Amino acid sequence: MSHVTRHTLRFRPAESMLEVIVALFMIASASTASLVMVSQSRNASNISENKTEAIELAEDALESFVMLRNTNWMKFPEKSCWDAVLEEVACDKNAGEHLLSETGPTYVKVILNPLEMRTEFETVGYLLDLVNDKNPNDMKPYGLFERTEEPNKGFLVAYKGNAQPAKTPRYYRMLQLKYINGNKNLIEATSRVQWFSLGEVQEVTETSTFANY
Repeated sequence: MSHVTRHTLRFRPAESMLEVIVALFMIASASTASLVMVSQSRNASNISENKTEAIELAEDALESFVMLRNTNWMKFPEKSCWDAVLEEVACDKNAGEHLLSETGPTYVKVILNPLEMRTEFETVGYLLDLVNDKNPNDMKPYGLFERTEEPNKGFLVAYKGNAQPAKTPRYYRMLQLKYINGNKNLIEATSRVQWFSLGEVQEVTETSTFANY
């Protein structure tokens, strides 16, 4: 009987150590799982916030085109000038001021001047497509950059021509315009916003049809 007791006592420290190791492993596993869950939750929250902001940016581009159309209706008596981008008070329908191409889609960046709160449009010769061309520099003309100086600090703006700053855009936005079936009184406008999240390209698109009436 005493032999059994001594045998049990001799192996109990090893058994206790094994129990401690198992317990520590379980605690470590639980902690790791908790950290992974917290990280995933944070990433999901960031993706959701970015998507909400991207939707607002896409809708803003469409609203900017509505403002252009409505302004032209008030500014020019000629019905053919509804999609023109002009500073003058007269519109010559043969002078090539129209924003849209007659032969295919037109790719446009929407530029909001935060000081004057005035929207401008500038055509870009290629499609915004970070999915197939993931080099941000190739798509930089479509970039929306966060202002770091006052006033309007934090405001997202696009820049004219090649005046983009050296930093990386937060979003890329393009407004695609085309006449529907060649009808110059009907325009399909698609606003596309893309951005990088966790190394992947995310995208939001909004499409509307506008009529000249």
